Amino acid sequence: MDGSEVMHRLWNRDLAAVLNFRHILNNLRYDETIPVRFTRVIRIGRIRRQAEEDLQEGRRL
Repeated sequence: MDGSEVMHRLWNRDLAAVLNFRHILNNLRYDETIPVRFTRVIRIGRIRRQAEEDLQEGRRL
């Protein structure tokens, strides 16, 4: 792998991070919510549970 491939991959990671951040900010601006794909799930043992805030707001996995 030469230097150009490394730079290309790093740039794509940066671009993906910025696009994800913009998606979150746009949803917060218009809907005042965070997209479900960017929310965390709490794991307790082998049981998956939603975060307490998600349960209160009625969000689903």
